[in-house]
Amino acid sequence: MDEFDELVASIGPRRVACVLTPVASGEALAGLAALSDVRTCVLGTATGAAVVASLTGEVDPFAALTGAAPEEAAELARSLARLIHAEVVLVVSTLTPGEGGSMEAWRFGESEPEQAVAPGLVVAALDSQVEDFLIGEIGIDDLDVIDTASLPRWKATRMFARGLKRRKK
Repeated sequence: MDEFDELVASIGPRRVACVLTPVASGEALAGLAALSDVRTCVLGTATGAAVVASLTGEVDPFAALTGAAPEEAAELARSLARLIHAEVVLVVSTLTPGEGGSMEAWRFGESEPEQAVAPGLVVAALDSQVEDFLIGEIGIDDLDVIDTASLPRWKATRMFARGLKRRKK
């Protein structure tokens, strides 16, 4: 068993999602999400703000056959695209001990249907901590995320405003 197989076996079955956004500031996205009652974990990176999540829903065999995104992750991507009025990219990584893993990516517009994109091209442009999260080297607990569910309204407003000020500079 090589090093990757040992790593996958040690963490067990794992499905995670990452929504990549064009928002420059993690604070601004977290503040906006909290003010809009979108409960998620936001990560600020050098390549822009991203949302990370562990997927808990069952795998839909029909969706897997058609190449559709998992509904739980797709709904998160759609809500973020509507929230920021911009296109987002959803990347889903599945690691299963003894069977290997897979990674898929889709682009979501504000009102457009999802479009599959090459995950290799997406991963090549990612911040290293997002890449490490997707390939299973680190978990959500190892990332410096902002949990929007725990933000009071006043703090969310302040984070959003501060994130916008940093972007203008």
